[in-house]
Amino acid sequence: MAMVDDADLFDIVPWEYGFVHSGVLAWLLERDGFAGLVLGAATCTPWDGSVRVIAKPKREARVGKGSADLAFTVTSQQCGELRVALETKVQDLLRPRQLSGYRKAGYQPMLYMPGLTGLMSSLSWISDEDCAMLAADKLCAALEPAAAELPPVIASYVSTLRHEANRFAAAVAHARGEATSEPGPGKTPQRILADVAWIVAVQAELQDRCAADPRQTFFAVDSLGARDVAFDRGLYWDDSHTVPSVVGGSVGFYIDIVAVKATSERAVVIKAGFVKHDLDALGPVYDHAQIVGPPPSDRWIRGRRRLGGDSVTCWRAPASDLTAREAANLACEAAAWIDART
Repeated sequence: MAMVDDADLFDIVPWEYGFVHSGVLAWLLERDGFAGLVLGAATCTPWDGSVRVIAKPKREARVGKGSADLAFTVTSQQCGELRVALETKVQDLLRPRQLSGYRKAGYQPMLYMPGLTGLMSSLSWISDEDCAMLAADKLCAALEPAAAELPPVIASYVSTLRHEANRFAAAVAHARGEATSEPGPGKTPQRILADVAWIVAVQAELQDRCAADPRQTFFAVDSLGARDVAFDRGLYWDDSHTVPSVVGGSVGFYIDIVAVKATSERAVVIKAGFVKHDLDALGPVYDHAQIVGPPPSDRWIRGRRRLGGDSVTCWRAPASDLTAREAANLACEAAAWIDART
């Protein structure tokens, strides 16, 4: 029995398996002494401190046309009785339509993102629907007063969760140049964590600059959003998309900040994209980028012209050796270049 009590959940199943995290939350929400702490740690909620669970969590519950990782019912003085659909995301993609589906089915959407998904989207606009958010560090802090009452296997989960949250914070600090060493080992792969932390740190730097003086970034950062696709992760700066007047149509320049998954190569890129008509419209916009050059500075490399696809790289600046602040400088150079030439 001692072996079971001392077991770490992640000695049995991998950290990235969301059902483990959902299972721990279900255990906590099933017990009045812990449920209030969990729900009180969430942000953007419609409930107040009087919240309590009145229908215990069901796992993989059918909600509308989909299924939620957990579905349960709460009540509070502020919101009355309310059904909640909770989605856990660790290192997989977040699909806002899931949250919209829960809302349409009459449930309050709630997100628990204890891993890289949470870090990656921590500064980004997630959904046009109201969504309660439960962050790993806030959950750990909320459970601290009741730590002695947790069974060993749940306590070990909270300890691991706290360790990963501290690693994430340390990785972002390192990416921002505020710490000299990278975080130590943990459940999240070091190389991937470093890339995601760098992306988040660049986003924070650009948001800080725009808030201090919008002229620093030339464009707004309202739609500067993190993305995770097949070959790379990064930031897509939608606000910077600008169509050259001499070219017209729907193809314009915009800024992409990327970390390639296979190599961790990082770059700031000026692209042309948003093709809504003939694919060969990419060519004229690429040519325009070369004609109205030069590039923003000597760090930038000419992209390769092509006609097919949805986008083309006009200029690219390698950023693998740069801090987030230095990469943000390149992004602002790119923004100035687009602003002056469109």
